[in-house]
Amino acid sequence: MLICSNNESEIRIAVAVFIIGALTDYFDGWLARRRKEVSAFGAFFDPLADKVFTATAFVALAVIDILPFWMVFIVIARDIGTTLLRVYADSLDRSIITSRNAKVKTFLQMAFIVYVLLLIWFKYFDGIPILKDTSIWLLTSNFTYFMMLVLTIHTVWTSIDYLINNGYLVRYFWKNDAANFTRIAFVSIFGVGFLPRMPGTFGSAVALLILLTPMSSMMIILLSIITTIIGLFVIGPVEKRHGSDPHCVVIDEAIGMWLILSVPMIPHSWFWVLIGFGLFRLFDIWKPFPIRWLNVQEGAFWVIADDILAAIYTIILLLLFQFTLNVSPLVWGYMHQL
Repeated sequence: MLICSNNESEIRIAVAVFIIGALTDYFDGWLARRRKEVSAFGAFFDPLADKVFTATAFVALAVIDILPFWMVFIVIARDIGTTLLRVYADSLDRSIITSRNAKVKTFLQMAFIVYVLLLIWFKYFDGIPILKDTSIWLLTSNFTYFMMLVLTIHTVWTSIDYLINNGYLVRYFWKNDAANFTRIAFVSIFGVGFLPRMPGTFGSAVALLILLTPMSSMMIILLSIITTIIGLFVIGPVEKRHGSDPHCVVIDEAIGMWLILSVPMIPHSWFWVLIGFGLFRLFDIWKPFPIRWLNVQEGAFWVIADDILAAIYTIILLLLFQFTLNVSPLVWGYMHQL
């Protein structure tokens, strides 16, 4: 990511891109309201785009240890929750109430991100020493941490305000659809499984987001085990409602990718990750023996088992490829000596 770079020109690009994105987002909404051209599509995807826009920046800043992950997690979890509630309201043809606090929250988040990006920019600015020293101090002191803490608390309050204003929807959901909606959200990875094309591929791609976290190989395999156990209990009821191994179930693809990423010998560089991703999708789609046999069996265990086997095939090929790359120079050197 540009934000993670130490190159001043790339940092300038990152700052400029984010500021332009924030300004165009504001004027786009202002112009649409002024000209009364607000559409149902825009009403849904505009706030969704805002959430993705800010969440990506927050994660990048957490990765480079400027912001604590637990605060970023709360901010992103709030956005995911409100988006799911909006999707649920749309499924019932109900309107959802967005308070002024939510709009202020988005503005504060973007302003804070711009502030941090400017500090990172000035950190590498040698022209004015006092500006550079002040930026470094602000980034490493408790001041920026306190600002993010206040922003996190405000985000939590907007969540409570959101639930209060849409209390009727929450009560209806809890009374009628809570259990099924929770299961669907889990197996579809929060709706990814309902994409019209290649849901399995997108489910595998979403699993790669774990690389943006500081999780170790042991933590990733533990996550895979826990997710598998939950899946064994949750997938069955979903199959009864949507048929055997429905397309919306993509949590098994995520488990397969996590197993590949949990192998310590496989580097987490983009080269190896992309090769692993491609091989895993190839095995999951092609289904060589006995994956195809596992796939036609009914039940939650078999839904997950074929992806685990595809992951094992991928791991074996990756390790063989890695071994070949390591041995080839030695073989060529030996032959040259002969």
